[in-house]
Amino acid sequence: MIRKFGITLITLMILWSGAAFGALEAVEEAAEVSVSGIRLPAGSAGNVVYRKCAGCDPLVWPVNTSTTYYIGFDTAPVPLSDLRQAVKSDRYELIYVFYTPDSGVVTRVVLDPNTSTEG
Repeated sequence: MIRKFGITLITLMILWSGAAFGALEAVEEAAEVSVSGIRLPAGSAGNVVYRKCAGCDPLVWPVNTSTTYYIGFDTAPVPLSDLRQAVKSDRYELIYVFYTPDSGVVTRVVLDPNTSTEG
């Protein structure tokens, strides 16, 4: 009797956890791209455009006034102008574009300082 109860309990736990994880959906996705191929927006309305090569089709993500910009993952947001200046410095290799999967709207852009080319 106890053995049947234990097997039933384990089965229910497995089924319950599968149902719980089945309800998860992505709130945000990220693209890791090269700084050399990115074009940042000029202002709060516009697009982040990434082109892997000169002949490649671009990836285009719209930004809005809610989009935030960072230089590093554990930092406070910076103005877009500061991020643009850092990207122009040619000291960084990677940038992460986080966006909502359903709309493609950029939630945040993070310049990765761990890929600095300074020595």
